[in-house]
Amino acid sequence: MSSAVDQLKLAAAVMKFDAFRPVVALPNATIGDLPQQIINNNDNLLLGPHPASGTP
Repeated sequence: MSSAVDQLKLAAAVMKFDAFRPVVALPNATIGDLPQQIINNNDNLLLGPHPASGTP
C-alpha cells in the first residue's frame, strides 16, 4: 500500500524521464487489448489540501 506522499514521490521521479512526459501529456490513449481508450483527467486534479481530508 502506498500513501499520497509515496505517489507524489513516484510522480516526481518518473517525470524526470524524457520518454514519460509526452505520454502523460496525451489527452487519451489506446492501450493494448483494453476495450476503450484511457482518458487523461489531469485537469480534474485537486492540488493542495482537500476540504474533506481533515487537513487545515
